[in-house]
Amino acid sequence: DPKSASGYNSRGYAYSRLNQDQLAMQDYNRSIELDASSALYYTNRGDAFARARQNQKAIDDFTRAIEIEPSALRYGKRGLAFANSNQFDRAIENYSKAIELDPKSAAVYNNRGYLFAQLKRFQRALPDINRSLELDPDYAPAWDSRGFTYLGMKEYRRAIQDLDKAIELRPDTAAFYRNRGDARKAIGDVAGSNADYEMASSLEAKSSSKR
Repeated sequence: DPKSASGYNSRGYAYSRLNQDQLAMQDYNRSIELDASSALYYTNRGDAFARARQNQKAIDDFTRAIEIEPSALRYGKRGLAFANSNQFDRAIENYSKAIELDPKSAAVYNNRGYLFAQLKRFQRALPDINRSLELDPDYAPAWDSRGFTYLGMKEYRRAIQDLDKAIELRPDTAAFYRNRGDARKAIGDVAGSNADYEMASSLEAKSSSKR
């Protein structure tokens, strides 16, 4: 049905799953043209813009989705888009609103904690990341975030322990190896750090070849 907004949205989502974001955006555009009242359609297009690193367009779509139907998920997505745009205060505001709406989201606690760590506010980062791990002990990004935080605090062996766990849970993530490589380098483990950097480079090359 060429007038089915939901049909275009569904096909757009399928394209997104195949990393064909340009085709996905075309379908999401059409779904919004046919029905501009759906928060879901704006959210999905915002996700596609975010993956394409078109952060302001992602922010605009998430904002429209929030105006239509506010949710913790959408505030969290907009927070990440703000963070990726280096609008850190706005990111923290959105993460905090998401947590207010859904205090059991491990992902949002982790995202806010990781942002605090990036800003070198380590003592503010740790409670958020610890809460994320309480909510989901198998959430690999939170183990990486805490490792990154300990790395910034120069607690290198604690960083390595957490990064070991992140890699155990998700062994195909290059960033985890890079962070552990930095921690190993800091304690003088040259062989270990070089091995981690090599693994990270290999995983990044594989990821690039799939695009």
